[in-house]
Amino acid sequence: MTSPPSDLSQESQEFLAEAQALFGRPARPSSQARFLAAAGKRRQRLNLSLAQYRNLLDKNPDEWLEIWNLWAQSQDEGFFRHSAQLDALGRIILEWAPFAPTRCLRILSLGAGAGYEARSLAMTMINVGLRAKGWELFIHGLELVPALVATAQAGCYSRESLLPLPLELTKRFFRPRAGGWRFRDQLANFRFEARNPLRLVEPPADFSGADVIVARGLTWDTPDAEIPGLVSRVRPLFKEECVLLTAPGEFWPGLADFSLEEREGVTYYRRAASRGSPKAKPARRSPEARAPLAESQLEPSIQSLRWAAEEKLQDDPEAARELAVELIHEEALEGYLRAESLSLVAQAEEALGRPLAGATVREVMGFLQSGDSNPGQTKKPVGSGSTPKAIASSSPEP
Repeated sequence: MTSPPSDLSQESQEFLAEAQALFGRPARPSSQARFLAAAGKRRQRLNLSLAQYRNLLDKNPDEWLEIWNLWAQSQDEGFFRHSAQLDALGRIILEWAPFAPTRCLRILSLGAGAGYEARSLAMTMINVGLRAKGWELFIHGLELVPALVATAQAGCYSRESLLPLPLELTKRFFRPRAGGWRFRDQLANFRFEARNPLRLVEPPADFSGADVIVARGLTWDTPDAEIPGLVSRVRPLFKEECVLLTAPGEFWPGLADFSLEEREGVTYYRRAASRGSPKAKPARRSPEARAPLAESQLEPSIQSLRWAAEEKLQDDPEAARELAVELIHEEALEGYLRAESLSLVAQAEEALGRPLAGATVREVMGFLQSGDSNPGQTKKPVGSGSTPKAIASSSPEP
């Protein structure tokens, strides 16, 4: 256990030692100073001396959480506080994505706070295009302080906390609500638990392993003697191939199977699995292909994009439109277009209150279909120098 600073009173040193024994923190002098300051604020509210307050803690252990709540509020939390690390992580995931066994990214945030980090991670991954490519994003956060977990679960933040964000990000990811702005949680799957990340006895509920674990400063707030135990408890939470994102200069011992890598000044731990080449795509359809593609013939990535767009159409037409546009792009790369894909764009535009845009898309559909006597056939692949004269369709236009 890290000894409290010797210049503190005996009573304060004993108080810090008791907190370390119960929670495994605070360990660093700066964290200890903030913790004592938070305890001082709490004592002032209750008008108690330190001795009286320690008696209260003995009788009501939940009172410790009030101190941790004030301690957490003293930290400078906010969106994209560590943007360089997030940008690097986004590029790492894009390079890894072609080799991934499934289109599912699972991130574990240890010390999630009020959810700023988790939602910054979500915005980063969506901005690099994972969601538009049909990926599912799961972010699981663990945090000691229940009050912060409640804020993270609600996903509602003050207008002041959004001021550093570019306006386009605010419009894309947040919606105004009474008393603040709410993150559009339908863009990702979030789960937050009130658990001490330093004292994990068992994995989080319904947790099948993480592709990425974000644990910034976790070892710095852990007494030296307890760091090996912390690492051993976190190791089983990783998948075979994974990334550990720590604070700059933070060292995690006992990770012999991980490599410490650097990208544009950002360091991180990574364990790479043995793998071959990315999964090859089937050959594009030839210009002479006459029959429309059946449902079973579609690329799995294209199928998943279409299903995702259809699923979002009612609840989140803006997201449905993004997915449908990506779907059309993927189909174009394969050398064909389907009427259902353009129809999804039109329906999304209409649901967003843009009937003129929807009508324009439907007009384009009609033009392309009328350009050939058999609209179920593909004349030329997209990108061959001319507009395709037909759109493959397996069902009538709604």
